[in-house]
Amino acid sequence: MKLFRNREILKELLVSLLLCAAFSAAAFAFAGLKAGVLCLSGMLLLTVIHLLFVRSRYRSIEELSQSIDSILHGSESLLISSNTEGELSVLNSEIRKMTVMLRDQADRLLADKKQLSDYIADMFHQMRTPITSVNLLISLLSEE
Repeated sequence: MKLFRNREILKELLVSLLLCAAFSAAAFAFAGLKAGVLCLSGMLLLTVIHLLFVRSRYRSIEELSQSIDSILHGSESLLISSNTEGELSVLNSEIRKMTVMLRDQADRLLADKKQLSDYIADMFHQMRTPITSVNLLISLLSEE
């Protein structure tokens, strides 16, 4: 599973399982078998629920990462905004704003490049016209 490539998640899972074993052992020792089993099952259930929430968050991060990657590779689609609140939604919103800003800037740069090209073409045309006139005058004068 991709989730367990993250060393922090593995450390957190290990600490959680160690705490589960320690509290269950204490419950077995001080309160008996039923309390120990209840403590062990409760702690394992909490660990599994926590892992499910972490996996959901990692899926959201992966979707955001794939959206950014597709934008970087030329996709014209914007990031899909989620209507939920939280740090991932704020990050998604900020990335969407940055994407719009960068696309606008790229469009402006492309328009400036085209305008510069047109100016240079016009300048060369304006320079060629007098030179052509001078060449014609020289050729007429040289014939006479």
